[in-house]
Amino acid sequence: MVEILTHPAAVLAQTAASADAALSPGMQLLTHPAIFFLSVIGLGALIAIVAIIAAHWSEVRRAEADAVLKQDMLQRGMTADEIERVLRASQAPAAPKTVVEATPSGVATLMAKEGYDGDNMAAVLATLEERGRHLTADEFTAVRAMIKEGYDGDQIVVMVRALPRPAAAVPESGYPANIG
Repeated sequence: MVEILTHPAAVLAQTAASADAALSPGMQLLTHPAIFFLSVIGLGALIAIVAIIAAHWSEVRRAEADAVLKQDMLQRGMTADEIERVLRASQAPAAPKTVVEATPSGVATLMAKEGYDGDNMAAVLATLEERGRHLTADEFTAVRAMIKEGYDGDQIVVMVRALPRPAAAVPESGYPANIG
């Protein structure tokens, strides 16, 4: 008995292997290929039915939430045009997020989106050009934060000038070229 509980697969294999031993009716049912095939088909059908019910349930819940929203807007005294505008805006797909690169043109794009005037943009771009290299990811994050927070162009210029400059090229000899 202990053997059956600890090694059921081995016991089943031994029982099925012996020619004179007969399986119990329950075991015959479990090992029959047609029953196995039908149970796999039944399980697949059950999963499909559950998926269909879940999809329809989700649609019903969305419709209920939409109805509650419309009722709430009507109780607030909104007009039909206002309600339609709100519903259209909530159903519109979100605009794809644009990736801005850590280049002078990326900085200019950010500044233009935030409404900076041409003089501020020109000053920041000239300072970036003086640096001689693009901003690192961390430096660009700092500049982006200043732009988003509405810092003045002159303040952004001061911060960019305070950033570390690229290292000067050192000849292979290891000594700076202009030592006299």
